[in-house]
Amino acid sequence: MRARKGELRDFTGVSAPYEAPHTPELNLDTAQLGIDSCVSRLAEYVETRFRIF
Repeated sequence: MRARKGELRDFTGVSAPYEAPHTPELNLDTAQLGIDSCVSRLAEYVETRFRIF
């Protein structure tokens, strides 16, 4: 990966820190929810937010 080789500067999570949002639009608590539930919630969010047909 180019970021790990240092070819991409300020790459989030590699050469720049990840900054978690203060108020995320979607929060999936993977410690409490199973993968099926997370995928379902994510799909519902994408469908309603981005109007994917």
